[in-house]
Amino acid sequence: MVKLLQKIKPMKKSPIREIIDAIAYIRKIKGIEIINCHAGVPGLLMKTDIAEKFKEIYRPEISDYTGTRGDILLLETLSEYFKSQEMNVEPKDILITLGGAQSGLFLFSEVMGTSGQILLTTNPTYPGLIGPSKIFNVEIKGLEILPEDNYQIDLKKLEKALEGDPTISAFAFTSPGNPDGAIQKNVEGILEIAKKYDIFVLVDATYAGLDFSEDLEKEIHPFTTYKKAWNNHKEMMALLYSLSKGLRNPGARLGLILSGNKEFMNHIEVIQSFSAICPSVSQNFFQIAFSNRGEILHESIKEHIEFVKERIFQMYYSLKELSEKMQIDIQLPEPQGAFYIFAKIENLETIGKNKRKIVDVLMKDNEFHKGLKGELEFRKKEKVSSEEVGEKLMEMGPNDLLCKYILYKEIVKPYRVTITPGTGFFIPGEIPDDAENYIRISCSKLKSREEAKIAAKVLLEGVKQLEKIASI
Repeated sequence: MVKLLQKIKPMKKSPIREIIDAIAYIRKIKGIEIINCHAGVPGLLMKTDIAEKFKEIYRPEISDYTGTRGDILLLETLSEYFKSQEMNVEPKDILITLGGAQSGLFLFSEVMGTSGQILLTTNPTYPGLIGPSKIFNVEIKGLEILPEDNYQIDLKKLEKALEGDPTISAFAFTSPGNPDGAIQKNVEGILEIAKKYDIFVLVDATYAGLDFSEDLEKEIHPFTTYKKAWNNHKEMMALLYSLSKGLRNPGARLGLILSGNKEFMNHIEVIQSFSAICPSVSQNFFQIAFSNRGEILHESIKEHIEFVKERIFQMYYSLKELSEKMQIDIQLPEPQGAFYIFAKIENLETIGKNKRKIVDVLMKDNEFHKGLKGELEFRKKEKVSSEEVGEKLMEMGPNDLLCKYILYKEIVKPYRVTITPGTGFFIPGEIPDDAENYIRISCSKLKSREEAKIAAKVLLEGVKQLEKIASI
């Protein structure tokens, strides 16, 4: 092995990307319709009339390079917008990222890694923070959040964690949450505690505004939950936001970082100066959304809330009703925001304890075996033996088995359903014993309420069928 590769530490791919690879394979099979309950991207895409508006402001000079922090016109427009939302944001407090809010997580992790810092974050958390932290050798410690608490951060637990470990220098959380969809109700309280211990706070607000408590008959204010914390503690925090998801144009991959900490902003600007800068044309396009007090952005978010809310609550109530009828023990916090339900299915524990028996049966199931074998060969670009398929199955937790089962078994013709196993959202080294009982269900790509009903039925029927195999 060449020297370069000898010291590289093995890492698992993002659990979300793993499923994207599986879908790429199964889409080749004719006669199958996939119900997508794994992707965290808008299913309701940007209106074409917004793109038409861009023609009104386009001029050749915007095709030139921009500054490292972003196009000055966009930075000034964003500053004016945030001030209209009663947030004291200056252009110098903003940096535009290429790669959405995910790039902000990379920049933050690189700052942490280069200075040998220790990060505290919620557990579970977004894998997009776990991955960069591992890449840049950032030590992560977890603060447990639970479904019975609606995944809210317990301020007493937070203070105890910071008080008991002076090595921690930063705290990170998502709100609206990924994977849990939680809207943290007391961001100001979190910042107050952080300030007491001189802790920097990263708020991943990728889905800001996707809050199901919003009154859609009135003007919405996407950044309300962060406003007080920002105005009082902006030098102690950074806030990430996805410009492209806010405008329902996820492929544009633009995000931003807000921070009132001059040293932090200067540091990430230096890092970004050696990296990819956002295309100037894209930046000028997004300026449209934030002009006129964010009129276009707010209309986009309103439509999106209505779209997602209808589907996620249909999924929630379908799962509740069916699980009671089918005697499936599932913990389902009521949806609060973003796209996600992070559910805990206690029945998966029985499936996990009988994995050997289940694997033996699935290896003889031609429909399932053919599907998984095909996927593995598609990934590896080479033939895979049945023994390798069996080994792969034995490596899986019960939530992984469920995900594969409802993808490759036809439970409701002609549908297959994709969900994400929850294990990958927990911090390595602090994975709880029941992590393999969790799954993440995304409702943003559901085409209708009817699809939500079908997906819920397939999911829970999959649990019952695996339980039945375990009892043989």
